[in-house]
This record gives sequence, C-alpha cells and structure tokens, in this order.
Amino acid sequence: MSWMRRHGAWIAVWLVATAVGGVALARLELARLQDAFDTDMRIVHRLLSQRVVQHDAVLATLALLQPAAQALAPEQKLPALYPQILSVQRREGNAAWPNEAQSAAETLSAAMRRAVLSELDFSRGRYELVLASRPASFALQMDLRAVVPWSEWPMAPQTSPVRVTLEQASQTFVVQRGDLGSGSWRFGFSKHLAADSQPFDVVGQRPQHDP
Repeated sequence: MSWMRRHGAWIAVWLVATAVGGVALARLELARLQDAFDTDMRIVHRLLSQRVVQHDAVLATLALLQPAAQALAPEQKLPALYPQILSVQRREGNAAWPNEAQSAAETLSAAMRRAVLSELDFSRGRYELVLASRPASFALQMDLRAVVPWSEWPMAPQTSPVRVTLEQASQTFVVQRGDLGSGSWRFGFSKHLAADSQPFDVVGQRPQHDP
C-alpha cells in the first residue's frame, strides 16, 4: 500500500502520457494518410485534365488544318496515335450527321465556339465530342478506359483502397474500384476537370477507421 502511495501518482501520469501520446501518434498517422491521399488525387486530376485538354487540341487542329476528304482521310490515322480515340467522323457541305445528337451538338458547338458533348454513356465507357467548323465539322468517339494514363498513375489500381470515379450529372464511371467496404468514415476529393467540353468531376474516396 505504501508503495502505491509513493508511486501511484507517477503511474497515473505515465498512463495519461501514454494515452495522450497514442492519440497524438494516431492523429499524425491520419494526417500523413490524408496528405498522401490529397497528393495522389491532385496527380490524378492533373493527368486526366491533361488528357481531356489534349482532346480539345486534337479537334482544334483538325478544324484549323481542314484535311482533305479522301478514301483514307488523314484524321482516320488518329486512333493509331491516340488509343483513347475510337473513331473520327466529319461532316461537310450539305451532308448530314448519322444521328440527331451530333447535329444538335454541332449547333451548340457553333454557338459556344468550342467542342461539346454529343453522347455520354458511362455504362459503356464511351463519350463523343463534336466541334463545329467550316468547311468540315468533326466528331471524336472516345474510350474512357483508354483516356486514363495508367503508366503515370500514382496508385496501384488493383490493390489501392482509394476509389476513383468520373461523374457527370447522374452518370458514374469507375476508374479505380478501391475498397470502401471498411472504415467508419472517409477521406474525400472532388474537382472539375480542366476542360469545359468534357465537364466531368474527378471524385476520390478512401475509407478510414477512427483513430
């Protein structure tokens, strides 16, 4: 009993210090994980923004150069150079687009003076851009999965717990599945891509346990 009286206060101080130190370490670890998550998602946003801006540049180049229509027009070589481009279409003169969505997109593109979406189907991982120009207007059919620059991706897509999606209106395309099945709360990230023609939000989530 006398030993407890002599040392009890020190034991209590040690227990409190240990508890406080444990909480501090847990919070430092959470801060580290948050910083790593934010850094990875900023890189993801930059990479995807660079790609979609590149698509605008491809269409702008076609509109400027106006390659001559022929059996194998020069723009038909683009899918070999850019794997994310599935196909290229052109409309000139009094010709009509294959569907009404492209016609409506060309009208909107002419009014807005930039490329616009004519089709968006995240369930198939596809979308289409149309740029109005003269004498020919152009359309690019895109493969979303190939839009992702996997060789520069900051995470291991098969094992990372981070879920990454592209979202627009009510549609969602899963870029990286992640694992949201565990954790009582989540880190979050959401930012618009840097191209008005492709108005997608990059959304990231990472599950976390309470410290």
